[in-house]
Amino acid sequence: MAKWVLKIDIAKELQNLKNITDGLPASYKYAGDVETQYINAAKILEAKFLQYEAEITEKCGADVFENIAQEFEDLIFSADVENSAYCFENIYSECDAAGIWLIQQEGE
Repeated sequence: MAKWVLKIDIAKELQNLKNITDGLPASYKYAGDVETQYINAAKILEAKFLQYEAEITEKCGADVFENIAQEFEDLIFSADVENSAYCFENIYSECDAAGIWLIQQEGE
């Protein structure tokens, strides 16, 4: 079991992303209003992480924060649903390896 050094509640922000992408095929290319909604929701999730920059850097190291920030940049500019899922999986893996618990559901 991982030793958690930081907990970040992303349940609300993650639900916003899921609401936009649920029902879309993995190959769906973002366009129009869906693309705008997706980018805005991804930026809100990124902003949540940016609030924890000092804590992540202090407890996990600057390189961990930089890796996560780069994955968020990739997430925001994802071209399709499949790439979005891949980028978020990378974010989750980085956080898990660093001991950052991402609270993804209410009451978790």
